[in-house]
Amino acid sequence: MITRNKLPKNKGGTDKYHNLILVNQEISYLIGEKEDEKINQYKEWIKLDRKAFKKINALRELVGNSVI
Repeated sequence: MITRNKLPKNKGGTDKYHNLILVNQEISYLIGEKEDEKINQYKEWIKLDRKAFKKINALRELVGNSVI
């Protein structure tokens, strides 16, 4: 597990507790990835339900990525 900023520092986020989230490495990659091919690979490796994708998409929007 790693900590990740919900709102990146380059977009005004901080390292304060309210802006941090604990995720596993694969989820962190999925949040930050921009290439469709790699996103699809991660989605195949990580079997997630609709609720999990909703949370991931909320974090993807915060970092400036499109929903998947």
